[in-house]
Amino acid sequence: MLALVEEAYAALSNPNVRRDYDIHLTAQGVRTLPPQEPGSVHPEANPPEGGRLSRPNQVPDPALTEVAVEPARVPEMVNGSVLKALRESRHLSIDQIAALSKVGARFLRALEEDRHEALPGRVFARGFLIEFARAIRVSDTELVERYLRHWTGK
Repeated sequence: MLALVEEAYAALSNPNVRRDYDIHLTAQGVRTLPPQEPGSVHPEANPPEGGRLSRPNQVPDPALTEVAVEPARVPEMVNGSVLKALRESRHLSIDQIAALSKVGARFLRALEEDRHEALPGRVFARGFLIEFARAIRVSDTELVERYLRHWTGK
C-alpha cells in the first residue's frame, strides 16, 4: 500500500506527469480540481453527507459525460489533414493524444501527414487509428474504414 501511495505522490507532485494524468481523466469524463495550497480544502471537494469521493480531487463534471459530449462527425473522405482537423477541433495536441492512446507521437504525426511508409504496417495503422478515434471521441469504425480507403503503405 505504501508503494502505491508513494507512486501516486510522485506522479501528482510532478507538474508534467500530473497534466498527463488530468488529460487522461478528462478523456474519461472526470473533472479534476485545480491544485490548492497545502492544508487548504477545495470547496467542491467536500464529500456528500456521510459519503466520500472515490478519489481525491475529483468531481464528476456533467459537461464531460458521454451524453453531454456529442461525438464529432467523421467526413466521408478521411486523410491526414482531416485527422489533424478533428484533433484540433477537440483542442488536443499530438502529445496529449499520445498520452491518452498510448500510441507514439511519431506514429500519430505520420498518420496526420499521410506518411504511410513511416508506419509499421496497415494492421498497426488500424490499431493506431482506433486509439486515435477513441481519444478524440469519434466513431472508430467509420474513421478507420474511411482513412484506410486511401492507404498507400505496405
